[in-house]
Amino acid sequence: MLLSSEAARRDGESEVVLTPAGRGGHPRARGLRVTGPGRREREYLDRIGDLQRSVEGLHRTLDHAALVERGAGRRMDRLERDLVDVRAREERAREQLHRTLVVLGATQREVEGLRLALERSARRPALTAGPAPQPEREGAPKGGWLRQLAHKLRR
Repeated sequence: MLLSSEAARRDGESEVVLTPAGRGGHPRARGLRVTGPGRREREYLDRIGDLQRSVEGLHRTLDHAALVERGAGRRMDRLERDLVDVRAREERAREQLHRTLVVLGATQREVEGLRLALERSARRPALTAGPAPQPEREGAPKGGWLRQLAHKLRR
């Protein structure tokens, strides 16, 4: 035989031991004899491998969930900042509207005062209006003061 001692070979998780076969016995048993885990042990090792793969999948899922949670947290922070900005803009707009209404009220009061003054002046006789208009004479020039002066000088 080529192997004088036991040699170990790893296939995944199972360990297979190769030992020299004994002399005599079954004709197919000559050469190397493979000894290793039995059927139950292989099932246990397969189940352990499946569990390890599922644990790895769960770890990936957990990592993805952590990434999503972190992204959702950042998105929530951004939305909160946007909400604060919108509220600040609304407050500035409200203040500007209030100032505009104050100016509009003051302008209304001023216009009302001017209207009342105009009504009062229309009811009073015209003291500052100047001389009353003279009825037109025949032959009198129509026009401005210069024409009137020229007409007087010609007479």
